[in-house]
Amino acid sequence: MYVIGNKWFATSTSKHADLTFVAVGLGNTILLNMKTGIKSIGIVAALPLIMFASGAAKPQGTLVADSFRHYTEQFNRNDVDGVTNYVANSSAWAWLRENIPLFECSDKALEEMYYFRWWTFRKHISETPKGFVVTEFLPPVPWAGESNTISCAAAHHFYEGRWLRDRKYLADYARFWFRKGGDPRRYSFAAADALRAWSLVTQDQYLTADLLPELVANYEAWEKTHQDPNGLFWQIDDRDGMEFSIGGSGYRPTINSYQFGDAMAISEIAGWAFPRRNDLLVEYRAKAEKLRSLVETKLWDETASFYETMPRGGGRSLAGVRELVGYVPWYFDLPNPGREAAWKQLLDPQGFLAPYGPTTAERRSPRFLFTNPHECLWNGPSWPFATSQTLTAMANLLNHYRQPYVTKRDYLELLRTYARSQHLKLPDGRVIPFIDEDLNADSGEWLARDQLSRMAAAQQLQKGGAERGRDYNHSTFNDLIITGLVGLRPRADDWLEVNPLVPDGALEYFCLDNVRYRDRDVTILYDRTGAHYGKGRGLHVYANGSEIGAAAGLTWLMAKLPSSEGGWIKYDGNPLIGGGKLGTVFDIAVLHEAGKYRMWGSWRPKGSLALFESKDGIHWSDPTVVLSPNPATDWEANINRPSVLHRADGYHLWYTGQARGKSWIGYATSPNGLVWTRRSDKPVLSPELPWEKTSLMCPNVLWDERAKLFQMWYSGGDQYEPDAIGYATSPDGLTWTKHPDNPVLKPDPRNVYEQYKVAGAQVLHWKDWYYAVYIGYRDMDHAQISMARSRDGLTNWERHPRNPVIRPGQDDFDQDACYKPYMIFDGKQWVLWYNGRHGSLEQIALALHAGEDLGFTH
Repeated sequence: MYVIGNKWFATSTSKHADLTFVAVGLGNTILLNMKTGIKSIGIVAALPLIMFASGAAKPQGTLVADSFRHYTEQFNRNDVDGVTNYVANSSAWAWLRENIPLFECSDKALEEMYYFRWWTFRKHISETPKGFVVTEFLPPVPWAGESNTISCAAAHHFYEGRWLRDRKYLADYARFWFRKGGDPRRYSFAAADALRAWSLVTQDQYLTADLLPELVANYEAWEKTHQDPNGLFWQIDDRDGMEFSIGGSGYRPTINSYQFGDAMAISEIAGWAFPRRNDLLVEYRAKAEKLRSLVETKLWDETASFYETMPRGGGRSLAGVRELVGYVPWYFDLPNPGREAAWKQLLDPQGFLAPYGPTTAERRSPRFLFTNPHECLWNGPSWPFATSQTLTAMANLLNHYRQPYVTKRDYLELLRTYARSQHLKLPDGRVIPFIDEDLNADSGEWLARDQLSRMAAAQQLQKGGAERGRDYNHSTFNDLIITGLVGLRPRADDWLEVNPLVPDGALEYFCLDNVRYRDRDVTILYDRTGAHYGKGRGLHVYANGSEIGAAAGLTWLMAKLPSSEGGWIKYDGNPLIGGGKLGTVFDIAVLHEAGKYRMWGSWRPKGSLALFESKDGIHWSDPTVVLSPNPATDWEANINRPSVLHRADGYHLWYTGQARGKSWIGYATSPNGLVWTRRSDKPVLSPELPWEKTSLMCPNVLWDERAKLFQMWYSGGDQYEPDAIGYATSPDGLTWTKHPDNPVLKPDPRNVYEQYKVAGAQVLHWKDWYYAVYIGYRDMDHAQISMARSRDGLTNWERHPRNPVIRPGQDDFDQDACYKPYMIFDGKQWVLWYNGRHGSLEQIALALHAGEDLGFTH
C-alpha cells in the first residue's frame, strides 16, 4: 500500500482473516490485523484544521436518481390490485428516491432486481397506531400476530431495512417486538443480532442499548422453554419457518446458531450500554462460547463434513442428511476454522447446485422431494429465505476464513442465479420480476403459488388467498448487493471496510451511491477502464463528498471515515482544555471579538469561573480566575455554568451558584469581561415551582432589542442533573418573569438519547429561527448533544433529524458523556465547544460544521 496526500491506496489482492495490512487514513499510519483490530503505530502528517473542516462538505453524488425511475414505473405497470400499506405505488418512486441507496451495475439483471426488491420492501411497511411495522405477507394470514406481523421474517427485515435513510421505520419496528405487542418467540428470531446489525449501519446504539433488558429477557425465555439440560436449543422445523424438512425437528443448526448470534450480540450491546461494566458482557460471551462448542461437537458430522440436525432424546445420532441450513452457522461466524469443506456441497449437482437456486436438501438423499400435499415444503425446493441466508453466510466465509472451496466468482454466480430465480412468466409470454415463497429449483416454477391457484376458493381463503405469496418479504437481496457484491462490511468503529465479492473482469463497473452509513454519506464505485464514471480506473470510496480511499483493482480496502455526526466533525486534537494540572474544566460560554476568542469556563478545582483566551479557538491561554465563591452569601460556595453577553453598556454575566445541594442563578457586570461586580447578594432566579425541584442552573441569555428584554433559557430540576429547560424574561437582568408554560423544552421519551432528561441548552437566534443545542440524557450517567429549532424559542421544537449530533467517542476522553455545548458561526463554519467526560474528568473539546446550513429539513 502507498500514500498520496491524505488518502491511502491498497495494492495487495490477497485477503485472509489472519493477515496484517497497513492502512493510512487522515494522518495516521495504522497496523491492522483482522483478528485483533486496529492499532495506531505512527503519524504520517498532521491534518490542517481547514482540511479537517472541509471533510464535511455536502456530497454531490455520482448517480442521478431519476435515471432509475423507469424501474418503478415498470413495476407499477406489472402490478395487480392488492393490499396498499404506508407507501402506495403512486408514491413509490418519490419515497424510494428519498430513502434507498442508489445502485448501478454493468449487470443490468442485478440492477433491475435491486430496485425491484426495494419496490417490494416498501409495500410491507405498515403504519399502525403503535408505530411502523414490516410484514411478511401483504394479505392477512391466520398464523400472523398483531398487525399481520410474523417474527420468523423479522431478522431479514432488519438486515435489509437497515440501509433506509430514515431510521424511524425500523426503530418503531424494534420497539414493537419488545414493547408494543409483538411476539418475538412465536417463531425463531435472532432478534439481538438483527438489532445489532441495524445499529452498525445507523450508528443508533441508543435504542438498541435501551432495549437491552428486553433482549436479555427474551434470551432467558428461550433458555427456559427451548434449551435442554445438554445445553443445546431445540426447535420444531415449522417454527423455524422450515416445515416438512428431511432433517425434521430437534437440535437444529438454525436455532442454535440464532441463539449463538444473539448471545454474541447481547455481549456487544452490553458493552455499548455499560462501558464501565463487563459482567453482562462476560456472561453472554461465555454463553456464546459454550454454545459454539456444543454446535461444533454435537451437530457436526465428521463423515459428511456438515452441520446437521440431531433429534431430541438421549444418545440420538444426527439426522444423516445435508440440508442448506447447515450453512447457517457461518451467518453468525460460529464455526471454528477447519469446517470449510462443507461448502463443496454448494457446487455439487448431487448436493445443492441447481439452475434456479440451491435446493434446501441434498439431491442424493433418498428422501429428496418426498411426497407431501402441503404447498410449503423444505425437502428440496429452493426458498429465497434459505438462499439469502446462504449468501450472507458465504460472504462471511469469504471475508473471515481461509478456504479453497468457494470463490468470489461462485458468490457472484449464486447471486445472479438468485436474481434470475425471482421472475414469473405471464400468460402472454412476458417475464417480469417477481418474488414468492418456494420454487422448483430446476424449472423456476413458484410451487406454493401454483398449488394455491388450484385450490377451492374456501381453502384458498383459509391459507391467505391465492395471491398471498406475491411480493413475499422473507429474505434479503439488497443487503447482499451492498455487503457482498459491493462489499461494504458494517463495523462498530469509524473505519470503512470494503471487499467486493467480484472477481476481476466479471463486471465493467458498479456504483453504490447515497448510502447513509454511520451518519456519513458514502459512495463506493468501481470502473474497470475509468471511462464510465470519469473518476479514474479501479475502486474508489468517498465519504461526505471527499475521496477517502482507492485501489487499482477489486480488492479489500480500509479507509478512515471522517468523524462526522449530523454534519459535525470532532477536532482531531481534542481535548483542548482540562486534565493534568487543570483538572476538570466544564460548562463554558464563548465570545469572538477583536480578533480573538474569549472563553469563560467552570474550573472545578477552584470552584470558580476562569477566563481563557485564544487566537484560533484551539490553542488557549492559561486560566485567569475572574469570579470566585462568595463566603458572605449562603448560595455561592461554588460558582460555575456562565452565560456572557457583551452590549454597548459592557459585559453581563449570569452564573450558577451552588451550596447545600442546591443551585441558583446570579448576575454580575463588568467593563472588560475580566473584573466582575455582583449586582445582588441574592440570586436573581431561584427554584420555586414543582418542576424546578431544588436547582436552577445553566442560564443562557439573549437580548431582544425589539422587545427591550433579556431572554433566559435555564435548566431546572435535580442538582444532578436538571430535568428540563425553562424560559424567563427581564427588563434589567435582575428581575425575572418565568414563562407560565414552563418548561418549554422537555425530554421526548420517543427519543432514547434524551428519554431521561434535557438540560444545558445554548439558544441563539439565527435568521428566522431560534436554535437550541442541548444535552440529552439517555440515563443519569450517559449524555450526548442534540439540536432543535423553534420559530419563537418556546413552542413547536423541531428536533434535528440526525440527533444526537455529537456522541460520546469510543475509548476516548468523551466516552461517557458529551455536555454543555456552545456554538458560534465564524462566517464560514459553525464552531462548537463542549465538555467531554470520561469517569469523573471533564475536558473542553471542539467540533466543526462546514457551511451555514445545519441540516434541518427545509
